[in-house]
Amino acid sequence: IEVVSIREMSRSVADDHAVITIAGQWRVKASGALIDACACNLFRLRAGRITGYEVYNDTARFSAALIAGRQ
Repeated sequence: IEVVSIREMSRSVADDHAVITIAGQWRVKASGALIDACACNLFRLRAGRITGYEVYNDTARFSAALIAGRQ
């Protein structure tokens, strides 16, 4: 999967966490299928450094595009 475009929707930073929501478009390299989806990125911070990262995306849209590319 490759990134086509991403734009930040919102950002919230508090103490040792930052939450950034994005909307974007990705392309499945094998099939060319496009995925339009939103995602939430959660960063854990300590002393100004990123110590953890999790992403929560629209798994249904990503899964559908990846499965469609196999057929």
